[in-house]
Amino acid sequence: MLKTDKGDKCLKKISYGIQKLNYIYKAKNHIISNGFEKVDRYNLSLSNNPYALVNEDIYIVTDWIDGKEADFKVLEDVKIAARTLAKFHIAARGYDLEENLKVRCDVGKLPYTLEKRLRTLKKMKEMALKNKKKSEFDMIYLSNVDSFYELAKMHTKL
Repeated sequence: MLKTDKGDKCLKKISYGIQKLNYIYKAKNHIISNGFEKVDRYNLSLSNNPYALVNEDIYIVTDWIDGKEADFKVLEDVKIAARTLAKFHIAARGYDLEENLKVRCDVGKLPYTLEKRLRTLKKMKEMALKNKKKSEFDMIYLSNVDSFYELAKMHTKL
């Protein structure tokens, strides 16, 4: 969090490239222009870009948004989240990819992606097992992860 004379800001280092960042920037602007205001807006740099390069790292600055995480055990939170998501998708309608924006192509990468997801399941299991104060989510995850891991493992070998 940055405290500035223009309000609180959020500084983030981005782990993806400028092309994807520009795609997201344009998509957010499309959504905002269609009336959906609950989006973190990029602050433009002095060179009028939605990012700044610092030692080959990419950073963005957005306005700080105060909020709370939805509690999906609370019906009202679920209703608010569902309505908000619906409004977001309605505002996103009509967004066309520009010709110069390449869309990531994952053709042929499915086996690698599935193996990566399997490793993630294992890693999350280890994290849940190490957690001394297990949450309800941890308990549900631990009681189900092995069967889903084996099912996924079967399907990665098809």
